[in-house]
Amino acid sequence: FEAASAGLPFVVVNPTVPIGPGDWKVTPPTRMLQGFLTRTFPAYLQCQLNLVPVEDVARGHVLAAEKGRIGNRYILGGQNITLSHLLLRLERLSGQTMPKSSVPYWLALVSAAVNEFISDHITRMPPAAPLAGVQLVRSPATFQSVKARTELGFEAGSLDAALARAIAWLGESGLLEARRICKQPAPTVTNGARKRQLGFTNPG
Repeated sequence: FEAASAGLPFVVVNPTVPIGPGDWKVTPPTRMLQGFLTRTFPAYLQCQLNLVPVEDVARGHVLAAEKGRIGNRYILGGQNITLSHLLLRLERLSGQTMPKSSVPYWLALVSAAVNEFISDHITRMPPAAPLAGVQLVRSPATFQSVKARTELGFEAGSLDAALARAIAWLGESGLLEARRICKQPAPTVTNGARKRQLGFTNPG
């Protein structure tokens, strides 16, 4: 923002929690899905999330570059949903039984601190539940993307479809125990069609 105020052409976009296929680095949103779908997480910590299809986030970046006002911030968000309701959707889409028990905040905080210590000093692997992530639960993450919709034409697609694509990709990538976990396979979209959908190529 300081650079923009000095005359440089900067526009800021803030995605919420992107969900979808292709997350080979297994970032926290994908790790969360993976943990529940493989029954690694036997319980959950109730919280409020805003989930958005990752393809729409990519399109939002393009729209911001094309139409965004210099020095402005745009939230690229989708649907506000509690974790318990997200688990119900995952159960319906995958056929897997999701956890029904929630844990208190203090227990999740202690577990995350221990998990992070083990990750830092023993396994050297990313923690399943980062301490910062647990601490963020205390601040409800509800967002609206009114400004991005009205000024950029940004629209977030179906959350269920994004979850189905993510589940199918996790299964196909060998990141789940089950081979074919998604009862409703994600729609098949060719690379060319996907690029046109995101606005990266002209139809011709």
